[in-house]
Amino acid sequence: GGGGGGEEEERLRAALQGALQRLVGNLAPEWAAARAALETLLRLLDNILQHPAEPKYRRIRLSNPAFQERVGRHAGGKDFLVAARFRYTADGGALECRGDDAAAVWVACAAVRDVLAAVPAA
Repeated sequence: GGGGGGEEEERLRAALQGALQRLVGNLAPEWAAARAALETLLRLLDNILQHPAEPKYRRIRLSNPAFQERVGRHAGGKDFLVAARFRYTADGGALECRGDDAAAVWVACAAVRDVLAAVPAA
């Protein structure tokens, strides 16, 4: 709640962009892998926005093979989700997005779309 979110949103955007640049920078010039990582992140975030009442979409199991393959094993992948206000569960086995962080998910979604638009089609 409360206004004056400009500065905080700038900080959030900078953290998200930094993680995405690290992710893409490490994968370049493997553009297919970079796009797969970004598209996976976009799908995860989009699911949360499309299904706000569904807890299963807010929890990403880090052991999930598809997530691990496309995002988790790459530098910047998990950092991006942490920047998007996801938090590690107590056992460290998953990243969770709390319901009150929808604004961060919107900003994260926009950040991924911007970077995805700049990545060459494989």
